[in-house]
Amino acid sequence: MTETTSTLQQHLEKAYALAYKAQKLIAADRAAIRIHRELKEVIESLEFYLNNKMEYDEAEVGTKLRYYEKQLQLIEEKRDSTLLRSFRQIVNGKLGSLPQKGEEE
Repeated sequence: MTETTSTLQQHLEKAYALAYKAQKLIAADRAAIRIHRELKEVIESLEFYLNNKMEYDEAEVGTKLRYYEKQLQLIEEKRDSTLLRSFRQIVNGKLGSLPQKGEEE
């Protein structure tokens, strides 16, 4: 039972970390909203099991958390590449429109 409680605690900590990450990514992608909502449900369930010292399906929870982790990583990568692309466009656009030395505005 102690090993189950330890694993449950680890899953709960991971779910909290992923929920925080999802919350930060909400502005970048609407899918993060759904993931955040689902992670909150997982957290509530895990806290219930932990508080009532009940057993739970470790494999299912572990699989769900890995799935959410991968989805958030994809969203994060998409956001990072979009930000980088936007930054490059801003830099290239501004540098191209700046008056050259000796030119008037």
